[in-house]
Amino acid sequence: IFFAKMELKLRQYQKEVVDAIGKENAIVKMPTGSGKTFVAAEFVLQGLKELRKSDETTNKKTKEASLSTTTQGRNGGAALFLVPTCDLVSQQKKALKKWVGDYE
Repeated sequence: IFFAKMELKLRQYQKEVVDAIGKENAIVKMPTGSGKTFVAAEFVLQGLKELRKSDETTNKKTKEASLSTTTQGRNGGAALFLVPTCDLVSQQKKALKKWVGDYE
């Protein structure tokens, strides 16, 4: 189950980047302060929503009540988020958690 914690909005140019990526793999190069973290977070969020939708469709087709917490939404999805310093790991983790929320 997905629970968004904050209602954040992308700027128009950030949305254009997310839309241009679509479902492809991408490396995003943007200036400092331009919102790369939110572009990445939105990309992750869209992927989680797609996996959840896929899980729900599978559940309907197989008439299973639900998948266990350990497998729900984890059927083949992965995201790699690279940062150049250890300090940024914590910062990006917090920002990603704000954007995406909890996904069980």
